[in-house]
Amino acid sequence: MSNLVKYCLVVSLGCILVFHFVFIFIYASPFKTTNLKLSGYSQKYVYPLFHQSWSLFVPVPTNKNYLFVKTNNNSKWELFFPINLSSMPHSTIIGGDATSLLFSNSIIYELNILPQKSTIFNSKPTNQEFEILNHEICNFLKMHKYINNASKHEILLLSNSYNGQLIYKFNNLHSLK
Repeated sequence: MSNLVKYCLVVSLGCILVFHFVFIFIYASPFKTTNLKLSGYSQKYVYPLFHQSWSLFVPVPTNKNYLFVKTNNNSKWELFFPINLSSMPHSTIIGGDATSLLFSNSIIYELNILPQKSTIFNSKPTNQEFEILNHEICNFLKMHKYINNASKHEILLLSNSYNGQLIYKFNNLHSLK
């Protein structure tokens, strides 16, 4: 193999590696910009080939948990988790992913201590897991102007797992002051 061919291979391999690492950096960078064209291109490059999902480390969770909230300002149940949180910006700086993870974990912790049968709660549970979940729901609702300090709300928690579906309804909840 001639020196020119070796040189061309080394240069082209170097260009491919630079391209790869630049696009990986843009994809993984905490400084996401919505109007940068390179960000869109890096998504198209990285996601199908190198995106890391749950299944990289553990099996995909079999539970599907849904959280519905109804406020006294709105008479219908609205899907609160996971849909409403998915509209938040997903950036480690802004906190969309952290908020989504907070709700997901809070729901799982609460489900672990609830009875293994569908239940209606007419008074607020006093366990710490529910306090955390309710506190975060109230903060989210206040932050996005769904409720004010004097509002009431209700929570409907659905859990679909391999054991079947469980439904928990929490009535007469007051927002935190």
